[in-house]
Amino acid sequence: MGWEYDRATYARISKAIEADPTPSWDKRLYDFLRELNLEDTPWDDANLQNEAGSFRIYHFRGFMLSVNLYVPSEHWRDVAPQKILLEQGSLEEKRQARDWLRIERRPYASIDGINSREERMRKYWAEANESLRRINEEMKSRQKNGLNFQSDSQRP
Repeated sequence: MGWEYDRATYARISKAIEADPTPSWDKRLYDFLRELNLEDTPWDDANLQNEAGSFRIYHFRGFMLSVNLYVPSEHWRDVAPQKILLEQGSLEEKRQARDWLRIERRPYASIDGINSREERMRKYWAEANESLRRINEEMKSRQKNGLNFQSDSQRP
């Protein structure tokens, strides 16, 4: 496609991901980020279904890194999972969140040729909303067809 992207960073991230073939990672997020020197990489919450902050998109020149996160249940006693996932609160709470966040399954890097964080997220949300619209349309169609089937089968 000829997209421009940070090839060196993409290769470094891809190599680190491929080095661990297990689909369920259960790794500390910040160990992974530190190993790759990515601690200051900007990210956005891209979650559609679960706790806010549980799906992040990290932004790079021309590509993104998608990461699914969770907070082990033993840490829910004192702090709501959403607050941990979004790294909200005091400096101490943010530091604690970084210790608790775990990568749920293998992250993936996707080349998209986009250099702007804002443009990437606009495109992401537009595609997500279009997918949801199609799903809702299909569900309505199935429901309508199901109702028609029921009413036809109930006729004498």
